[in-house]
Parts: sequence; C-alpha cells; structure tokens
Amino acid sequence: MGEAKLDADQINKYLRLARQEGYDCVLTISAEIAAFDGAHPTAGVQVPAGGKVQLHHLSWTRILSVSIKEHAHRGVEDVEQAWLLAELIRYLEHPSSGITHASDMGEHWVDVRGRARDGLLPRPTPEVADVCRRWDQLLHANAMGLGAQLGSDVQEVVSRAHRQNPALRERDFAQRLCQEGVLDGRLRVPDAIADMDVSADLRASRLVVSAEFAAPSDKGAKGRVGWLARQLREAPDDLIVEAFTRGSKSPEIATLEDLREDTALVLRSRHNPPVRFRVTQRSEMGQGRRTTRKLGFADSVTEAVERFYSSTLQRLRKAAPPAPKAMPDQAEPAAATDSVRLDPGFPSVHD
Repeated sequence: MGEAKLDADQINKYLRLARQEGYDCVLTISAEIAAFDGAHPTAGVQVPAGGKVQLHHLSWTRILSVSIKEHAHRGVEDVEQAWLLAELIRYLEHPSSGITHASDMGEHWVDVRGRARDGLLPRPTPEVADVCRRWDQLLHANAMGLGAQLGSDVQEVVSRAHRQNPALRERDFAQRLCQEGVLDGRLRVPDAIADMDVSADLRASRLVVSAEFAAPSDKGAKGRVGWLARQLREAPDDLIVEAFTRGSKSPEIATLEDLREDTALVLRSRHNPPVRFRVTQRSEMGQGRRTTRKLGFADSVTEAVERFYSSTLQRLRKAAPPAPKAMPDQAEPAAATDSVRLDPGFPSVHD
C-alpha cells in the first residue's frame, strides 16, 4: 500500500508465466488508481493484442468503494460476512492503512501549477504528463467516492478514442493544460439529468462544476425558467444559470439569487424561449500538492464535486413530455352494414 508502485517487468513476467501455465488472467492490486475502468496504471506493461491472457487492475480505493456500496446500500444478509466487510471498510478508511485515495498531485504539481498560472508551459513535458495522469486518477477516484456515497455506479466519461489509446487521452489533457491552463473531465451519475463537467482553471485558481440539459419543450418562455427555478429552491444563491435559445451564439446569464427575483433576466423574448440551460458552481481551488493545514488541490476538487451534486444536480429532474390528449367525444360510428355494401357472395357471420 502507500506510495509503493507496481513494477512493469514483474507484471510482464507474470503475464508470460500465465501464458505458459494456461491461466486466463493476471490481476494486480495496489494503491495506484488507473486513469479509467479497463486501463492499467503501470507504464511499460506488454499485453499482446488478441492474447489469451488478460490483465486487470484493482485499486484499494475501488475495493473500498465497492465494499461501502455492498455494506451500506445493498446489505449483506450473513451476519459474520457483514461484520468482516465492516472491519475491512474500517481498516481501509483509516489513515494508517496507507491508501492515498488519489489525494497527492505529485512532486511536480507546485512547479507545473505555477507555470500554468503564468502561461509559461509552451509544450508538454514529462512533468506536465505526470500532473495530467494524476488529474485523470483524481477524476476516477471522485467517481468511485461519489458512487460509494450514492450506492450507484458513477463513471468517469471517457471517449472511445481515449479508451482505445490512453496515450492520446494523456496528450489531449497535456495540450489543453499548456494552451489554456485548464484541466477538465466529466462524471456521469446514473439517472441524473446530465453529466457533471469538472474543470480546474489554474490561471484563475478556480474550480468549475457544471451541468447542461434540455429545457421542457411543452412550456412557454417564462414557464421554462420557472420550471428550473422551482427545482432549485434549495440550491446556493451564487449558482450561475445560463439560458441558450435556438441558434444563439451566447447565453443569457444570471445568478440564481437574481433569477428568483426576476425570471425574465435570462429571457431574450417570449417568442424565443430557451431550449437548454447550464447551471454552474464556481469555487476557490486548493493550491497544495496534498492537504495539510490548508485544503489541498485534490480535496478541494472532491469537495466541489460533492457540493454541486448534493446541492444542485440531484434536485433536477428531466423534463417529461406531456401525456397524449384524448380525442373529443364523437357520435357513435354507423354500423358497418349501413356504410359498407357487402359482396352478396360473401358468407354471413350467421351462416
């Protein structure tokens, strides 16, 4: 546990041995968190394409997340098994267990953060790549942590191209960090109205968590804004609401506090209603490599994600289409024999 890392040469030996002995899979377990489900955290591992032996990885954080979901949300009927699972959770959650929970942004964080803030990252470097890998692991850890709280399978959203080529994902993260000073990603909670977009703007020292979703199509302009405002009665006043009309290049913007006073603030006209909304929560970004006396970067991201979900996203429900309307009452249709001339040769039902 702790900071110990898996060794690629050792894993490659296990893969060769598994092929020789006819095993189907090699499973590694460590404190390291893979960038996403299906990826492996160890660079240099050689898994032959189309080979019979598969390589899988479990982090202790994943094991803890699944254990909490089973114990707290689904329940374990056997008393002894329930006790053992509770003891495992208690051990894995204890600081002495050595599990890092992706809370450390690495030795290069302070330098890369400072250079990104000042716009002094002209091109990706190994140090930038290390920070981007840890950011990806942090997103994955947040998905597992939120999933454990909700008893649900929260996922980090990863494109097909990135799943097929993890190096491309790392390169895309690094390029955006160098060009814009931003780290970003997306989390998906089952049945939520929309995905959560999570970004860290290192130049502004701000964390931004947002969700974008369709407005109800069966309401007028004010009704659509009212539909949103009613669902966000308990959301923070500083939540930012953006309303997009069809074909518009820029949205109308207001804070939720102001919108509660005047729903027309995000309306361009009654004849041009919003077709989609975006709600955004901004917060201060922790600066440190890890949390000490002050909130570190990783924990500030976790706090922002959990706050946005609990205060905003979980309160929103997808707009349901209206039920079909019944046809107005009409006179009874004429009898078939009155309206249709039957062929004389056609047999009668009474024959």
